[in-house]
Amino acid sequence: MLHIRIRPQWQLLGSAASANDPAIDSNALLSLLAAVHETGSLAQAARSLGTSYRHAWGQVQRAQAAFGQALIEGGRGRPSALTPLAQKLIWADKRISAR
Repeated sequence: MLHIRIRPQWQLLGSAASANDPAIDSNALLSLLAAVHETGSLAQAARSLGTSYRHAWGQVQRAQAAFGQALIEGGRGRPSALTPLAQKLIWADKRISAR
């Protein structure tokens, strides 16, 4: 029997990937953004994904540098919220997955 598997996947290419700055794992980034949206906190999102806050913050910083825009807004003592760009990325990923 023939099996066909289709895997939609984002690829973020450009100057963000270098020896000193590793490539952005788009699947991990989108999972992290979705978790931030659910929990309202980058720290809680990182915990729920089994990663450290420092690693999660590094992912966000690399992605923000690549996009040239913020993905998460908030600060100490305030809940984290996704920017419109981050919301559009999650929406687009859901659309891709649905197709």
